[in-house]
Amino acid sequence: MIHTEFFLGSLFLRQILSSLLGPDTVDRFLLRYWLAFPTRGLLGLYALTAAPVAFFHRPRHVEEARRHIVQLVGVGGEVSLLSTHRKIYSTRIRTSFEPGHVELANSTLDWHTIWKTIPRLPFSVRDSFFLFNHRLLYTRDRANLIDGTINPECDRCKSDIESAEHLMTGCPSRATTINWLKNKLQSLGCSGTWTNWINGDIGQLPLDAPARLLVAVFVDITWRTRQRKRLPSIAEYESKWTQLIQRL
Repeated sequence: MIHTEFFLGSLFLRQILSSLLGPDTVDRFLLRYWLAFPTRGLLGLYALTAAPVAFFHRPRHVEEARRHIVQLVGVGGEVSLLSTHRKIYSTRIRTSFEPGHVELANSTLDWHTIWKTIPRLPFSVRDSFFLFNHRLLYTRDRANLIDGTINPECDRCKSDIESAEHLMTGCPSRATTINWLKNKLQSLGCSGTWTNWINGDIGQLPLDAPARLLVAVFVDITWRTRQRKRLPSIAEYESKWTQLIQRL
């Protein structure tokens, strides 16, 4: 699913957001969002044709955003040298893969495969898995960076700071479900290390392998139940995983 309206609307609102948050912050946020979806051909399509991608009749803000894209990308697909967005759009339309700061922070992961896996996931688990891999889950350590009065300590185990990695792989209060996931992934033929598995780097299995879906389901349920301040059961993970496999 491509959130075209959000994509175009965000371009239209960029000047307002820049005045509030600063241009660099806005650019980084929008780029992270756009890279989650298979929209590589979208910019070129809007630059070369007036035909709408997702609208029969464009609202004013969509038409305005389309004009911005044409100006920024250019008719030939080249990014204007005068554009303040040139780095963003150069990255978005580039055919080759170059690592960003998320990839460089953990260069041992097979990021190319991880990013190719995300668009194949069911929409119900895709967002959480994308946010986790981009280190954007609003865990207590991130909340503390924004508001220093928030306690970054894990409210379950009380023994460590609640980061995304702690939540998924290190919290003692979740040891039963974490060990279950480890054993389940081993039985499904995953290779490599456990710390890589949780990000979706599970070895040379196909992109649509059930093990990849299981990791995404685990991340999604763990995050959603954490927001509801409860611990999920193994049966809950297995039920959702089984349901989604049947729909594929």
